[in-house]
Amino acid sequence: MKNIHSIYQNDIYLLQALRSCGVLLKEHILQYISNHRLLIFIENGYINKKATFVKKDMSTFIYTLTQRGQRLAKQFNITNFYRSSSVIHDLAVAKKYMNLPLGTRLTWQTEKELQNVLYQTLKIYEETQQYARADEIEDLIRSKQISPTDGGYILDGRLCLYEVITSNYSVEDIKAKKIFAEMINCPIDFYYLNRKEESVC
Repeated sequence: MKNIHSIYQNDIYLLQALRSCGVLLKEHILQYISNHRLLIFIENGYINKKATFVKKDMSTFIYTLTQRGQRLAKQFNITNFYRSSSVIHDLAVAKKYMNLPLGTRLTWQTEKELQNVLYQTLKIYEETQQYARADEIEDLIRSKQISPTDGGYILDGRLCLYEVITSNYSVEDIKAKKIFAEMINCPIDFYYLNRKEESVC
């Protein structure tokens, strides 16, 4: 087995992509590194390769970071890893991410980071003595009526939000995402997975 002695810029871009989406397909990974390099990452225990059904009656391989892979990523200040939902859901996030220009991908913020954006917004309202708005956000957080999106990215200097909606989402769940976008004053893009897409997983 060949050990990895050096990490290159494209390796870091790949670690960032896996951190942002949770899961990638091989076609995504090959936009960053070669197939040979991917095999080395797998052999060294940084990336996990797993067969699953993404399309009906046809298995495919998905790739995720292992715990060791996450520790490697942290050495390059890559943190706040995406919290997985389901393979189909996560691949919809990955599709959006990979369709963005590389520079825009590097601005991607995960759900955890977006939660921090909300708290920063709350702090700004408090510091500028907009107490009614601050109280409104605190009440929404306390009553769990507000929820950060799957991700967000900077486009033309503005934070844009992205959320994949599955059939498991209630009206209240979707409303909580919309309220989040309203409270931090950002546009939001919803992608609705249909039941046919979800049933193949």
